[in-house]
Amino acid sequence: MKIRKIFNDNAICVRNKQGQNILAVSKGLGFGKRIGDKVGVEEAIKIFEPVNKGLVEELSKLLNNIPIEHVSACNKVICFARRELEALSNEIFLTLIDHLSYAIERHNQGLDFGHVAWAVRELYPREYSVALDSLDILEQSLGIRMPEPEAGFIALHFLNASGVKIREVQDNVLLLEGIIGIVKKYSDFDISKETASVRRLVAYAGVLVYSIAGISHPEGQTKKDCEMTNSHENFIMETHLCVDEIATYVEQQSNYRLAPNEKEYLLNLIHAMMQDKCGE
Repeated sequence: MKIRKIFNDNAICVRNKQGQNILAVSKGLGFGKRIGDKVGVEEAIKIFEPVNKGLVEELSKLLNNIPIEHVSACNKVICFARRELEALSNEIFLTLIDHLSYAIERHNQGLDFGHVAWAVRELYPREYSVALDSLDILEQSLGIRMPEPEAGFIALHFLNASGVKIREVQDNVLLLEGIIGIVKKYSDFDISKETASVRRLVAYAGVLVYSIAGISHPEGQTKKDCEMTNSHENFIMETHLCVDEIATYVEQQSNYRLAPNEKEYLLNLIHAMMQDKCGE
C-alpha cells in the first residue's frame, strides 16, 4: 500500500484496494518514509477512518513503551473480538493493548493476578467466552498461557468498548458477588464446585441481578427457567435468615424489594444446595 499521510514515526495513513483510508500503527512504521512510498502493513494495527487525532497520538506513545510482539498479539485478539461481538470502538486498541501488555509482564515475572470476579462470567457469558478464546490467541502468538481469571479483565474491556457503561457493569458484578457472599456466610458454598444445585443457584442469582437492573438476560434466561420443580416446606432456620439478609442487602444496594415468589425461589435453591452438601 502507498503512504498517503505520515502522522509520526509509528503511525501512517494508507489506502486499501477498496479505496478506504486506513490508519496503520506499528513501531517505526513511518520512520524515514515519505508520502507515496510503498509499505507493508500486514502486522500493523489497522483502523478505518475517521480516526480521533488524540487516539493516534496516544497509540503512538504507547507503542514506544511496549514490545512489538505484545502489540501484534493484542491486535490479533482485537480483530478476533470484532468478528465475534458487536461493534467495538477504536479505543479498544488503546485500552486493551495497554492492559494486556502489563498483564503479560506480570505473568512473566510470576506475579499473582488476584481473583477476578467470577460474576463477569455469569453475567456476561458472550464477552467472557470471546475473552477465553483470546487467551488461546495470546498463547499461540507469544507461547505463554495466561491464567483463566485474566479473561474476566479482557471481557470488561470488550464491554466498555461496546458502549456498555462500565459503572453499570461494576454495579451488577458487585451485586451478584454480594448475594453469593451472603450465601457463603450461611453455608460452605463453593463456586468452583459445578454441582447442579450450585449452578441453579448461581444462574438464578444472575437472572435476578438482570431483573433488578431492568435488562434482559443475555442468554434469554428468565426467573422461571431457574425455578425448582420440587417444593420444600420445612426449611431450616439458616435458610430463612440467609434469604432475609439477601433481601435486605438487595434493597439497600438497589432500592429493589424482592417479591414473595423471588424469595421462595431462593429458599428452594439454597435449601437444595444445602441438602446436596449434607449428602456428600
